[in-house]
Amino acid sequence: MKSDLDLLIAEYAREKSKLQEQVDECLQQGHYLEADLLSRALQNVNEELRTLTNLENRNYDEIERLKSRIALYEERLTGKSNWSESAYDQFYERKLQQMRAELEVLKVESEEFHLDSQVIYDLLMDMCKGNTRGFKMQLIKKANFYLRVSLLQASTLELAFTPSQQLNDAYLLNTREKAKLKIIGFHENDGSFTMQVLNFHVAKANSVIEVLARVVFEAFYFKIFDKVVNIEVG
Repeated sequence: MKSDLDLLIAEYAREKSKLQEQVDECLQQGHYLEADLLSRALQNVNEELRTLTNLENRNYDEIERLKSRIALYEERLTGKSNWSESAYDQFYERKLQQMRAELEVLKVESEEFHLDSQVIYDLLMDMCKGNTRGFKMQLIKKANFYLRVSLLQASTLELAFTPSQQLNDAYLLNTREKAKLKIIGFHENDGSFTMQVLNFHVAKANSVIEVLARVVFEAFYFKIFDKVVNIEVG
């Protein structure tokens, strides 16, 4: 029996195929505006599909990269390119053997991505009990890109990203990411993206975790974040 994730991946794959057919048809008929709009939709579907396939297999990106490189090297060895000298042949053959071995290791190590939200849930419960005022999730340490969760006055919970002027990588919050954050419920004010949850209490903890999950998997591509996200309490 297929899992919900498998069914979702299959549905996105079908949608990708249909959109590609529609784009090709529009281009053939000279309907370039419609083709552009459909291409944007196709890009969004591709992004979602990439995330889902990496959730199913955390090594997916690396496996696909190796497959592409192996195909390129195999093409060069078959003489389809101008790389026919023996020295090059020996070099590419050694690289091929190395990459094939790496690919097999990745296939064996492949496992489903796992997200443990228990730590965050426990921290939110501590905030409800008044044991802490908040915590900071350091998403990309070298870029100083973090998300702070704070309990304000009148039981208002605030989620706030690093102010843009403090970011070490100005490209993290580009137009696409900003638009996605706004869809989730964040607001931009003086270079800062914030979101408030009014009357925060125990029953709203899961909805806050859902927002955090949408930030990681919907607004951004989750593999850009540190493999181990450091959480600072207080």
